[in-house]
Amino acid sequence: MKILFPTPQNDDFLEALHQVESWDFVVAPWNLPSKDSCLKQDFWLGSSRNGRTWLLAAVPSGIYDSFDPADTAVAALFDPPKQNEDTITEILLRIYIAGKEIDRLSKSTIDEILAAVTFPECLPIESYLPEAPKDWLQLPAEFVVSITLSEGACVTGGLFESYRRDALEDVLHVICGPRHDGILITYALATREVIPLLNWDIDWPLTRRGTAAPERRGKVQGTLPWETEADQSLLSIYQHVSGTNFWGAPPYYSKPVVRLRVGGRSQEEAISN
Repeated sequence: MKILFPTPQNDDFLEALHQVESWDFVVAPWNLPSKDSCLKQDFWLGSSRNGRTWLLAAVPSGIYDSFDPADTAVAALFDPPKQNEDTITEILLRIYIAGKEIDRLSKSTIDEILAAVTFPECLPIESYLPEAPKDWLQLPAEFVVSITLSEGACVTGGLFESYRRDALEDVLHVICGPRHDGILITYALATREVIPLLNWDIDWPLTRRGTAAPERRGKVQGTLPWETEADQSLLSIYQHVSGTNFWGAPPYYSKPVVRLRVGGRSQEEAISN
């Protein structure tokens, strides 16, 4: 990997700017060192079509629809070993924060940052679930946790971290165990580095065949509420309680049922899966 900064007459950095084809809003990791120094800025991650060039732009908070990358780009990263946006974002943010604290970053400091942030190694589906459909078995994936809040409940980055799990047995211990008051947990087995071409979802109770028909799979919310992106989940195991108030938030203490949502390329394949 290589890091560049927007110094005057830096033709390589200008070339990197020209290679970027899309910019996505990104959120700084909750445990990022010296994160307070970024409170008045929003960050956008730009990438080239081939995934070899990545740029970070630091924009005054609240500007979501228009900014000039030439004026706001603060660092570029070339040739990452994987196109993992979360890891690339963390590297560039650490570089940016370090540059605010030190007038000129040395090569050794940059190398230390690059060594400190490791790219995740995603196992194939068969490592988590050998019984999965044959077409899924070699896809790289990981369990992703999400949390649904009852009215009055809240979450922190530490809570998400405490529910992180890497094995199906551990996932089931959480999902089928006692409920944490005020929250409901979902674990999705989601692909990484590939987009599964699944068009239908079937959502039934985990322990029995349901009666609901398959539904068309849509896109899911992106980092910003008004953005959408492809759903990378193959299946989700989750706690569910029917909502009872105007906004549909689940009751704070009610006992949940456990449900399983599975994708497929057709209605019949989703049911079979």
